[in-house]
This record gives sequence, C-alpha cells and structure tokens, in this order.
Amino acid sequence: MKSRFLPALGLATLLALPLCFPSGAEASLFGLGGPDDSEPITPIQYAGLLGLRDIDPVLFREKLLPLIDEAMKDGAITVGELKNIEKAAGNVAAAFYRAAREPRLQESLDQALSDAKKSGGELGAKLGDALNNELPKLFDDAVNLFREQMGQFRKENPEPPTKL
Repeated sequence: MKSRFLPALGLATLLALPLCFPSGAEASLFGLGGPDDSEPITPIQYAGLLGLRDIDPVLFREKLLPLIDEAMKDGAITVGELKNIEKAAGNVAAAFYRAAREPRLQESLDQALSDAKKSGGELGAKLGDALNNELPKLFDDAVNLFREQMGQFRKENPEPPTKL
C-alpha cells in the first residue's frame, strides 16, 4: 500500500536541507564545499581559459594574460586565481556567441583552398576542351598562311629556268 505522505515527506526534506548546513558552506554536485581556492584547476578549466583567446583576443591579451602570467609563476593556476581571472573576463557571452557562429580562420582557409582547387580544375578542363577543339583549326590556319606566304614569295622571286 502506498503512503500518501511520502511525497510530502520528500518535499519537506528538500525544504529543510538548507537549514541543516551553515549559511557560508557551498554545496556542489560532488559534495559539500566544492574545491578549495588553493587547489589547482582541472585540465578542462585550462582549456576554457585558452578558449577565451579565440573568443576575444584583445581582452585575452590585455587583461587576462597578465593575470595568467602571475598565476603561472608557481607552475599551476589555483581555483582562487581562476576566480580572479573570471572576474576580469566579465561577461563573455555575447563574444562567445559571435565566435561560435563565425567560421574559424583555419576553416575559412580550408574552404578557400577547396574552392580554388575546384575552380582551377574547372578552368583546366575548359582550357583543355578549348585547346582540343581549336588547336586543329589553328594548325590548319597556320599551314594555309605558310602556303600563301610561300606562293607570294615564288611570284616575287620566280625560279630561273634550269639549263640543260
């Protein structure tokens, strides 16, 4: 038999949960408190910092890189130092969205190279077709012009009769 009070008990537990912890404690998905400010950041957090370089290169170079340089003096960035870097970065949501929508430089170069290869191939094929179609006609025209020139030369300079 199901109890009608079980859902109400679950809701009461959720509401009472914040009362069980001191007001300064932070809760995280991994337990109480989360990482300490002196702990090093994770590889994914390093990758996120590096990603800021692509989002806003000027902000990264002028504001964040000096903070990163200072934090890396001991060889690693701590959670507390990362918080200071995040404050300096401010709200990067708009810049992130622009960067996410625009193609990266490498993608643009790859597309331009692909287009150039395709256009070059098409141009080569058209040039080959044109030469294959026109070359015999050009050769015939050149031979006819040579014959005309030779005929003209013979008229102007007839050969002397041979003496027997």
